[in-house]
Amino acid sequence: MDWWRNGLQLNLRIRPAGFVVAVVYAFACWGARQISLDQFYLPAGVRVAALLLCPPRLWPYLILGEYAYFAQMRYPMIDKYGLAWVVIASACMMPAVALVVRLHRRMMAAPTEAWLLSVAATAALVATVLKLGLSHLLWPVPPSLPILTSAARFALGDYIGILTLAPLALLWTKRGVPYDWLAWRAPPTVIALSSLLVLGVLARLAAGDDMTRTSLQLMLALPVVALTCMHGWRGAAVGVPVLNLLISATTPSTGLPGSFDAPTFATQQVVALAGTALLALGAQISHYFHQYARRDLDRQRAVTLSRTAHIASEMDLRERALGLRRIADGLDVS
Repeated sequence: MDWWRNGLQLNLRIRPAGFVVAVVYAFACWGARQISLDQFYLPAGVRVAALLLCPPRLWPYLILGEYAYFAQMRYPMIDKYGLAWVVIASACMMPAVALVVRLHRRMMAAPTEAWLLSVAATAALVATVLKLGLSHLLWPVPPSLPILTSAARFALGDYIGILTLAPLALLWTKRGVPYDWLAWRAPPTVIALSSLLVLGVLARLAAGDDMTRTSLQLMLALPVVALTCMHGWRGAAVGVPVLNLLISATTPSTGLPGSFDAPTFATQQVVALAGTALLALGAQISHYFHQYARRDLDRQRAVTLSRTAHIASEMDLRERALGLRRIADGLDVS
């Protein structure tokens, strides 16, 4: 009971860089929110990407930045939704997702990047449960939209948002790993990227024809498949985010809260499954490629060592033969 009488001593270190991180994160969430829909929620991706990029010692500042972002956005909503919801819902989202990322820390040391899909799915599920649970518990008037419909929109929107930004963040954290980025200048890669952008522009121009737009949106997955086959996980980590961004850019929106487009939502479900499969496939391709490359390098080293040993043995035998010849010549002279 000494701690009860003497109290506890806490060491609190204030990091100026942490406040910069909090401000940058708050502005990133605000900017992402401006181009987001419920069915494509980029702030969820910003949240997970920030947790992947920042070390755990800076996570409290991310919580501070998100609270500041929610405060400026939800303060005018106090009269409509209540002070309890504004305070509690703004404070619990980032800690919950940070716990999800923290629990995946051991998986992050795995040889493949497939663990990112588990992070994305779990974070989207946790965020959806918190959003719906707190709104139904704390709002003076519960949401009128059926809870399963809201859950499907929020979960898919968060999941796609995470798959849009988290792979790029993970790619940045692996920038120190040796990789030949010059391979992206090869004609097949350039053609795949160009066709991806051209299809995105065509889908944007076909905004008035739902059937044509949906077909073009689905065709966007083909260049991403090619990028994944050519570059493994890195191809999927670049292609899937671009695919999601192009589909979001071609989604009709009223600009009002709760804007929803049913045809695009159906397409997004297919694209979410395709993106998940491509990221998993790309991770396995890269894993087995590295295994093969490592075995091939070991084989080349073994061949080199064997050749070196053979040459050294021949040199030794030649020296011995020359020595014996000198001895024989000496005996003949004598």
